[in-house]
Amino acid sequence: MFVSFVLHSAGGIMWLVGIVGLVTAVYNLIVYRVFKDIVGAGPFSLIILLLEAIFILVAYAFEKEADSNKIYAYSARIIALVGM
Repeated sequence: MFVSFVLHSAGGIMWLVGIVGLVTAVYNLIVYRVFKDIVGAGPFSLIILLLEAIFILVAYAFEKEADSNKIYAYSARIIALVGM
């Protein structure tokens, strides 16, 4: 349960960062006609949104797991990745 919560939290934070970056880049393009924000922040925001989707899907798949050996293995990997 803890690992699923961590994955959902990280996915939510990444979603927020990605959406804010994308909206800011589009706003700067429309209002200020600054094209470099779309080239710089746009792809970064899209990559963050892609990672967010992956984290959320992994969290849902992790919640469905019933084999305790797999749960321990996944938990160890995720805690190691989060601890980096």
